[in-house]
Order: sequence, then structure tokens, then C-alpha cells
Amino acid sequence: THEEKGDRMRAYDCVDEMVQTAPDVAVTFILAALDECKTGEHVALLGAGALETLLKTHGPKVIGQLEKAARQHAKVRYLLSATWGQAYIVPKVWEHLVAAVAPGPVMDADPRTPAAGMVDKILDANGVAALLAEPMH
Repeated sequence: THEEKGDRMRAYDCVDEMVQTAPDVAVTFILAALDECKTGEHVALLGAGALETLLKTHGPKVIGQLEKAARQHAKVRYLLSATWGQAYIVPKVWEHLVAAVAPGPVMDADPRTPAAGMVDKILDANGVAALLAEPMH
């Protein structure tokens, strides 16, 4: 309905405002949202949405937090592998993303992602389900 679409847009605007103005809070929010994702599609939306915008806008400020989280949990590496935007993300930040996702698992080996060419680390449907069922905390 029109009302539901309005609610979704308000929610999107709130998340976007947080990503733009409170990057540290946005990292916490994104990681909490990741832990609630039930499908690979949910993770892809988070990676292509809030995370990608955060990396484009505040990459140098937040990459350290994201790298630390990626070392601690495979689910974060999977999320980071879903991010596109190499043309818009600071090159040094992109290098850190590539290194952070290198251990895998990854969503795909798309050349537009930090997981480019990592075909051997792509999770199948069962692997994704098992990964997302594992809580991060």
C-alpha cells in the first residue's frame, strides 16, 4: 500500500541519515542487522545499500572496525564481499576490503566486488543457511 511504502521510505531515510552523519553508530547498526539476516538476498541488500554508502562516505574512518569484525566472524566477510563501488570507494579502503574478504566465505566472485575471482570461496545455498544461522555474539 501507499502507507507501507511511505513507512519503508522513512526507515530508509533514517538509516541513510545515520550512515551519513554517525558512521560509528552505522557500523554497529549494520553488524546488528547482519546478524538478523536470514537469506543471502538480505545480506546482499545490506551490502549494496547501507554498507556500500558507508564505505563510500566514511571508508577511511570505519574500515578498521569492519576489518576487526571480519577477522572475528565469517558472516562479516560474507557481507563485505557483497559490496560494489570500487570506483567510488577510496583505493586504500578497497585494498583493505579485498584483504578482509580473502579468507572467505564470499557471496560471489563478481569482478565488481572485493571477492573478484574468489570462485573457490563461494558458499552454496546450504553453506549460506548454515552461516546465517550462526549468531555473531
